[in-house]
Amino acid sequence: PGGSTIITTTAQIIMNVVDFGMDIGDAVETPRFHHQWLPDMIQIEDRGFSFETIQALEFRGHDIFLRSPIGEANCIQIDGGYMFGAADSRRNSSAVGY
Repeated sequence: PGGSTIITTTAQIIMNVVDFGMDIGDAVETPRFHHQWLPDMIQIEDRGFSFETIQALEFRGHDIFLRSPIGEANCIQIDGGYMFGAADSRRNSSAVGY
């Protein structure tokens, strides 16, 4: 991630693992959204969010901005003494180990 999306990208990946029980690969690949104080809008990746979800947010008064991928994260999850790597497909990257 970079710039203003670092915090939301990192937080969403951590929540995907801790709160939603995803493995690190799924957590990294899940579509992302971003909101900050200004501009006052929800930025949503233009992939993965249903039309119904976007409509529901707009119905609640949120301004929605569809955008290209948000952030890029390459992560390691340590579980039971094993390390699992995940490379974000939003950029040209890979996870390798030895």
